[in-house]
Amino acid sequence: MSSKSIWPRFLVTALILMCPMAVTADEGGSVLGDYWGFRIGLNYSSWNGLGDLEPAGSAGPFDTTGNGLEFEAYTSIAKMENNWLFAGVNIGFLGFNTSLLEPDFPDESALDATHINALLKYRFGEPDQNYLDLDAGLGYYLASTMYIQCYVIPDCLSAEADVGILGGFVGLSGRVTKGLVIGARAHYADFGTIEAIGADSGDLKGPIYTVYVDWEFGRW
Repeated sequence: MSSKSIWPRFLVTALILMCPMAVTADEGGSVLGDYWGFRIGLNYSSWNGLGDLEPAGSAGPFDTTGNGLEFEAYTSIAKMENNWLFAGVNIGFLGFNTSLLEPDFPDESALDATHINALLKYRFGEPDQNYLDLDAGLGYYLASTMYIQCYVIPDCLSAEADVGILGGFVGLSGRVTKGLVIGARAHYADFGTIEAIGADSGDLKGPIYTVYVDWEFGRW
């Protein structure tokens, strides 16, 4: 069985395991919307799959590390004894860029990965205290490549492509002090061959590992 068929099952299983079959709410009633949060932060990413690509021409290889931004919003949907379940959405932007600035031959290869995921977050902790979160998400991943190779100025080959695919992530994060969250995630997506950088360049696939620092606002 290929890894391409295994990882969606793994992510779906992770999401199912985070949805307990028996949910107990607070004595005062439903916990839906009682606690919520919004995060904005910076991330640093490592994507070994980019380094495995072999682009046609001299503009490669792609950088395997990059940075970007992410946004997240979530709200409580259930309480299990002293733990909590949240649902929300995560949006992230990952940027990878390589520039080879030779005299009169500015070659460049760049890739931006954008993702939007529905997520479930299982929280260990009580309100007004620091906490530990386990989360999993499933959604849409878009890889946008730009590949520029200049043979003779202004004769430049400029190839751009957008490839979208279903993907997801699993992660771990925690609040270290009020308003500050640190965490890590592993993203899984298989974009296949990107023709714009060469039919024989190889398949672009995950995992993409990210670490991030978020500023959090909300009610907890």
